[in-house]
Amino acid sequence: GYLEVPLEVKYKLLDRKVSVNVMGGLSALFLTDNSIAVSNNTAKLELGEDDNFNSFNQSANFGIGIDYLFTDQLGITVEPMFKYQLNALRENTANFRPFNIGVYSGITYKF
Repeated sequence: GYLEVPLEVKYKLLDRKVSVNVMGGLSALFLTDNSIAVSNNTAKLELGEDDNFNSFNQSANFGIGIDYLFTDQLGITVEPMFKYQLNALRENTANFRPFNIGVYSGITYKF
């Protein structure tokens, strides 16, 4: 598990009732949970930690956002994001390229 601190920039391509944005930036990732376990339907065996994970790494982030305004103050947002981790492992002997794909959503209210 990681604690993520993002720093991203958003640029509005289309500014109407339905807005389209592009986003990009970097995230700092702090390792918070490093445990290996094997489990089945009846038992779980804790094996310990993996010492190949860096306790701090960064990711490059890119996404597209779609905003829909119900009123001038109230709307919803959907943002598919791609996040590529730059240095998650100390030694990458298997040429592993960790990434995350997520869809972030929310309600927006402008004061």
